[in-house]
Amino acid sequence: INAESQRIAEQQRIAEQQRIAEQQRIAEQQRMAEQQRIAEQQRIAEQQRIAEQQRTMEQRRLAKEEKRRRKLENKQRKRFEREQKTRQEEQMRRDREVAEKQERDRKEYQKQLKASLAALKVRFMKLL
Repeated sequence: INAESQRIAEQQRIAEQQRIAEQQRIAEQQRMAEQQRIAEQQRIAEQQRIAEQQRTMEQRRLAKEEKRRRKLENKQRKRFEREQKTRQEEQMRRDREVAEKQERDRKEYQKQLKASLAALKVRFMKLL
């Protein structure tokens, strides 16, 4: 009976050790699965952080490019307006010079016409 109870106690001890070992194996599997899940979450979070950083950098680059483009457009527009104003002023100066010359020519012609008329009057009076 003693040997039998020792054998049963040994079987129970072995069964308990196996049960504990199985619990430890399951706990270790769960711990490793949790570590993998956390590592995966960290990897995804890092990828998202890098993607957001790249988006931000791209937005900044695009904003700088847009600012540079607008600045260039404004510079070109102002240059064009300045050149156009210069051309208009030059044309107005030429038009004014032409008008002044025409006025001088007209006055000179009138003076010559009056002189010719006066000379004709004198010759006509001499004829009478």
